[in-house]
Amino acid sequence: MKKIYIITVLILLSGGLLAQAPKKPEKQPKAPKEAVEKPKKETAAKPKKETAEKPKKETAEKTKKETAEKPAAENKKEFVLPTGYDYVGTPHAFKKGWCEVQRNHKIGFTNESGQEVVPTRYDMVDPFNAYRKGWAMVHLNKKIGFINEDGKEITPPMYDEVKPFGQYRKDWGMVVMNNRFGFIDKTGREITPPIYDEVNPFGQYKSGWGMVVRKDKTGFIDAAGKEIVAPKYDVVDPFGGIRKDWAMVHLNEKIGFIDATGKEIIPPLYDEVEPFGPYRTDWAVVYLNKKIGFINTKGVVVNPQYDEVEFFGVYKEDWALVTKNGKYGFINAQGIEVVKAVYDEIGFFDAEKPDLARVVENGQEYFINKHGKKAKLKDE
Repeated sequence: MKKIYIITVLILLSGGLLAQAPKKPEKQPKAPKEAVEKPKKETAAKPKKETAEKPKKETAEKTKKETAEKPAAENKKEFVLPTGYDYVGTPHAFKKGWCEVQRNHKIGFTNESGQEVVPTRYDMVDPFNAYRKGWAMVHLNKKIGFINEDGKEITPPMYDEVKPFGQYRKDWGMVVMNNRFGFIDKTGREITPPIYDEVNPFGQYKSGWGMVVRKDKTGFIDAAGKEIVAPKYDVVDPFGGIRKDWAMVHLNEKIGFIDATGKEIIPPLYDEVEPFGPYRTDWAVVYLNKKIGFINTKGVVVNPQYDEVEFFGVYKEDWALVTKNGKYGFINAQGIEVVKAVYDEIGFFDAEKPDLARVVENGQEYFINKHGKKAKLKDE
């Protein structure tokens, strides 16, 4: 019995133990759970704070720097849209860095900072480079001018028309105002005022010269656009026709000459001019009212006053016989009348009397010497 009792007790005890054993594990798992969770909080939260939160702060700061510093530089290129205008266009639409604005129906432009680079004063502005690289044509009150890429007005809007550059001279543009012509240069500056009725291409008459016409009179402008020959002649012949570097000019049916500098060296006073050379190398015969005279390369040497002129050297070396109103005399190589044209007859200087020539005046006979002085003929 004792054995059975002991076995029974043991079974009961073991059954109790078996029944209570699961209770302990139930409490124990909670403890380990809390113990495991706590370290997780401590060990996981700390690294996250140190390794995850710090980088976030750094990247946030970096992003702030990039968006605040880098874009700040870039933002300077972005437009500050201007205010106070009747119309604000699209930035960069007309020109990079510019925005069209309008006030009171006048056009201007602002830059990226909203500052006005072109005042609102034009009726219309054509695109850049349409006429000339770096230029935009502006219109105001039906007149034309130009601005450059800085917004500066380089040519005031004062012309009716501007013709393409290079048609008449390289880097020049012809301008038209009230049907008169002039020129601007490559900087937009007016170098020839628009006062001429006609302008001919450069080089047709002389290299570097352009013929101009004003009020039906002809002149020239030079390579700087300045008036080198005033437009006062009816016609100007090409250079070199009578003499190298001279051009014959005509005014009121009279003839004169200008030289290669534009200076009038022979006024247009003569009816006719013969070529240089037949009488003397640097002399040319001129005619006025059917009278004969001479010009040389420096100007007039003998005023037209003679009816006839013989060649030099026929009567005496460096003397030429001249006739005036039916009377005879002599001029020398300087054009000076060394023997007055008052004689009815003049003979040759002959071998017998080489220093004397016979002359007749009012029926009286004389001799004249090589100086043009006369002496009464003595009886032999």
